[in-house]
Amino acid sequence: MEPKENKKELEASSILGDPLEAECVDFDLHNPPDGGFGWVVVFAAFCVQFIVLGVMNNFGVLFSELLVEFKRSKSQTAWVGSITYGLMFLTGPISTTLCERLGCRPVAVLGGLIAALGTILASFSTDIYKMYLTYGFLFGVGASMCYFPSVIILPQYFHRHLSLTNGLVSCGSGVGTMVMGPVMQTLIEELGWVNTVRCCSSLMIIVTVVSLVYSPRIPPIPPEIAKTRPLFDLSIFKNKAYIVLIVALCFFMLSYFVPFVHLGQMAIEYGIDKTKASLLVGFMSVSSTFGRLFFGKISDHPRVNRLYVYQLSLLAMGISNTLCPLMNTYVGLIIYCAAFGFFEGCYVCQCAVLTGDIVGRDKMAPGVGTLFGIKSIPLTLGPPIAGLLYSISDSYQIAFYVAGAVPTLAACLMFAIPFLMPPPEHIYWKRNDTITKREQSDGRLLSPEPGTSSGKRASRPPVTRNVPRIALSQSVNSLHKYFDMPKRVSMAEIGSVTSLGIIPRNSVSSLAMSQSDRASVV
Repeated sequence: MEPKENKKELEASSILGDPLEAECVDFDLHNPPDGGFGWVVVFAAFCVQFIVLGVMNNFGVLFSELLVEFKRSKSQTAWVGSITYGLMFLTGPISTTLCERLGCRPVAVLGGLIAALGTILASFSTDIYKMYLTYGFLFGVGASMCYFPSVIILPQYFHRHLSLTNGLVSCGSGVGTMVMGPVMQTLIEELGWVNTVRCCSSLMIIVTVVSLVYSPRIPPIPPEIAKTRPLFDLSIFKNKAYIVLIVALCFFMLSYFVPFVHLGQMAIEYGIDKTKASLLVGFMSVSSTFGRLFFGKISDHPRVNRLYVYQLSLLAMGISNTLCPLMNTYVGLIIYCAAFGFFEGCYVCQCAVLTGDIVGRDKMAPGVGTLFGIKSIPLTLGPPIAGLLYSISDSYQIAFYVAGAVPTLAACLMFAIPFLMPPPEHIYWKRNDTITKREQSDGRLLSPEPGTSSGKRASRPPVTRNVPRIALSQSVNSLHKYFDMPKRVSMAEIGSVTSLGIIPRNSVSSLAMSQSDRASVV
């Protein structure tokens, strides 16, 4: 009979694993429930994005008031919103690292408090430079710590419906932008911009409360393991396709927020009423909401290629920006907002999912955080550059023409991604692990060594696995969704290009692993 204490020790270790074994979270062995309490988490993440991004994306409403209040140029004033947008993504690697080490819940709660502090202090600002520090820096950092947990928590609860749930959550920002625009405009007219910003601060407290719902299914990295690991995972840069994705989206970010910041002011200069102009971003958000639901749903279909859909959306956004200056009536601008918003919905809801497809699900957190951190630099520069172009030409036409050319260039660059994806036998997809938590929970423990007590766990040499990751079925192969396995292999044999390029012939055997072989690996 085993002592009770040792029996409990065995049970605990079989579920949680040793600290050394918890160093790597193996998403291949993690089965998300794809429902249940996960839908509560989806609703909470929806609410977080509704509030945080709803306020942030309607900076254009506040922009007009700050121009009057501080009497600065459009370029100088636009830096307030640009710093907010930029820091939200620049601190993405830090936010995602904190999520891995502390968990999504504490990071989101702290982010809500920092965002609340930034907005309340902004209401006391007496010059534009204090707005840079409060509404720009503090609100931007807090928004980052709220946003990234709402994305990273989803793979813990969903896999089969991951694109759909990302679409639903990202609808929060679309609906929030639609609702918060008229609300902020009404509050500014009734209470002034100062009290409006204070109302936004109280909304950030609500974000803090809602974030308590983020109950983790995968525990954070233990402190003793976190001390031995680098702060940022740089191994993702071994994937050349990921580098191309970063470069393409960096170009795209130069234009992305230009409509959000400058569209309202351009409409006012066309002679459109201020109240009507404030609704334009709302129309864009309505269309974006439909786009996120549409693209989120179809991207889960086995015959839909996420990469090609993403490229098509960037191209459509570029065309919309190019045609925008020609639509100088209110109806014309509504048509522009509908077209731009619909395809912008694909960019928002599929960015994290596509990144996970390229870098692998187990590297999705550092992949998304690093991507957003790097692209924050051109994102920050975009609106001020548009303001500078306006100052030079006294017209928004050149700014929107440039904002149309840049997404087109980004879409073309992404054609290189399929050819640069690491092949299945590449070292990028291989990893040396000790026995995983699933192996322990299945009871596959080594027998006690001679001379050891039957009540204690035997010392175990690390079990090394050096095989292509089964994550390929969710990463490399996830963009090969045109074909089932037999078709994919036959197309590889004739050298055909599928969604992630030519599959090397010597990797066909890896892709055609039998079900029993896969089970033995897992």
